Amino acid sequence: MSPEVIGFELLLIGVMMLISRIIRVKWRLAQKLFIPSSIIGGALALLIGPDVFGRIAAAMGIERFTESGLFTPQVLDVWKTLPGLLISLVFAGLLMGHKLPPPREAFRIAGPGPAHFRLTTPTPATTRRGPDSDALATHRGAHHR
Repeated sequence: MSPEVIGFELLLIGVMMLISRIIRVKWRLAQKLFIPSSIIGGALALLIGPDVFGRIAAAMGIERFTESGLFTPQVLDVWKTLPGLLISLVFAGLLMGHKLPPPREAFRIAGPGPAHFRLTTPTPATTRRGPDSDALATHRGAHHR
């Protein structure tokens, strides 16, 4: 995948979002139901992609569109990799605008979670093997003595 192909595919997503925005503005039902443009754009891409348009074309005997619908296979290849990359942007901006607490306060708030996990998870040294063994029996017994 070259940068030009990736850039074109991102531009294509932008065009799909622009078309979906126009549909949302013109379609009163979408406004009343608060359907976002991204959902409309995703539905539109699904309709003209290989899962709907491609299958309809295949049923009609047009083999040219069966693999990728109205898109090219390169479009679908780029779009398949985008969710894994873009989720980083979602998590990167998650705490923007929030002041992080000092380490002591953060440990006071979040510390019980990892501590509970460590105390309730068996380790290989504490796990017994046998037909009637309880995997946590040794671990639990060590704390009650």
